[in-house]
Amino acid sequence: LRRSRSALTQAMKKILVSFCGIFLVSTLTSFAWDYAGHRLVNEVALASLPTNFPSFVRTSAAQDRIAFLAGEPDRWRNTTELRLQHAQEPEHFMDIEELADCGLTPTTLPPFRYDFIAKVAAAHLAHPELFPPGRDDPAHKYVWVGLLPWALTENYAKLKSAFSYLKTFEENGGTPTEILNAQENIIYIMGVMGHYAGDAAQPLHTTIHHHGWIGANPK
Repeated sequence: LRRSRSALTQAMKKILVSFCGIFLVSTLTSFAWDYAGHRLVNEVALASLPTNFPSFVRTSAAQDRIAFLAGEPDRWRNTTELRLQHAQEPEHFMDIEELADCGLTPTTLPPFRYDFIAKVAAAHLAHPELFPPGRDDPAHKYVWVGLLPWALTENYAKLKSAFSYLKTFEENGGTPTEILNAQENIIYIMGVMGHYAGDAAQPLHTTIHHHGWIGANPK
């Protein structure tokens, strides 16, 4: 069982590297971002999967579904519903320049999102002068610097979990319906996770200068 889990972990690491690496290359050539760009990088990532990857992911229907889901997180945040904006917008970016005011660097980020949020909140309380009111933000979307690293790693953890319980159903008498549902969950998570991997590979998702220079242009 330990060997099986180890093999699964190694396989999942290869999947994540495949998604991230292919997304990074794809951003250099994508003619557009938004849905078209995200769909393209999901498609290229799927094309890079090893030939022995589970066959249920390699069907035409599954690959179409994963490609379509590349745009799902943007559909959640492009809404007039402020609660959903609040929950979703920070998942797509990390304004790295703002970490210093919170006493953090990219290499000292805590592994858990709420530990990170607590550190940001503490910095705001201790040094309010460093965090003046910024852009109009009725949904409070931009307070937390950005939560993209956790959106990606948490979805990766969900994917590992989904493969694990699929195997349990397959090897311990799961019904055909249970197995099918577990497979469909994997397809869903892969499509959504691909969106965040694509965001992480897009440099403009990691800076405050995403729509032009903030402050003086260093040229």
